[in-house]
Amino acid sequence: MEPKAEIRLNRQFITELSYQSYGVRENGVLAIIDGVQRLSTIRDFIESKFALSKNLKPVVINGEEKNIAGLRFKKMDENTQEALLNSELQVYEISEYNDEDVREMFRRQNGGTALKPSQKLTSSQSKELTHLLFELSSYPFIQKVLTPTQIKKDVDRDICREVLMLASASKERPVTSFGAKDMNEFVSNYEIDMEKVENIKAALEKLDEAFDENIKIPKTSISFIIYAMMRVIKDNKSTDKLVNIFNDFLANYDSNEEYKQFCLQGTSNSTNVSGRFDYWRNIVRTL
Repeated sequence: MEPKAEIRLNRQFITELSYQSYGVRENGVLAIIDGVQRLSTIRDFIESKFALSKNLKPVVINGEEKNIAGLRFKKMDENTQEALLNSELQVYEISEYNDEDVREMFRRQNGGTALKPSQKLTSSQSKELTHLLFELSSYPFIQKVLTPTQIKKDVDRDICREVLMLASASKERPVTSFGAKDMNEFVSNYEIDMEKVENIKAALEKLDEAFDENIKIPKTSISFIIYAMMRVIKDNKSTDKLVNIFNDFLANYDSNEEYKQFCLQGTSNSTNVSGRFDYWRNIVRTL
């Protein structure tokens, strides 16, 4: 048996990777509840989705100094790749828990630094919603319309929460805002509607087919475009006509004053969210 590789990585390289992750096991699957961003960053690096910093100092692998600055994983030599793949990650598994225990653990683990709005929402929502958000945010369309930095900041899951809120709108429960207070109330009381979820998934798949990797959509419009496609699919209307409308919308976005008035300051407030929502809802109605 060959000895394990000895790796000495400098602090700059391991800062984001050196902390423990925590998970719970359900139906034989270990679900990570704290440390997902770190683990997904490792996954993305191994898949060569980004390169290391050009300012990274050399590391020592099995006694040999390696300069890996500016490299993607696939550009590293075989020994370096193997050493990194053989490294161990520490994950603590929580047993004999309930939902309240998981939320409290998450809050305490992040108690040393201010939580991002998205992280605060994670501690308020059910485990079923958390799993659903990870599933929806992993769809290729979500990944292709966001930058790596936006994904690192959990914008992908924020957008999926917005889509679920839009899809849940009714006369009895109209869309309010995407602000922290209203979004926290929504996720705390949200009950998954599988029919709507399946329509959202179908919309994400259709949008992925319709747009290539170079598509650029303003962040403030992504959730509304997904919602519009979801409604068209639900109402059995023409998705091709809606795609044409999307293309025209994106091509003429800068001159669309009717719409852009709802995309200036305070894009998450009730007036602007309702304005964008009504804009796309009216388009769907006319198809």
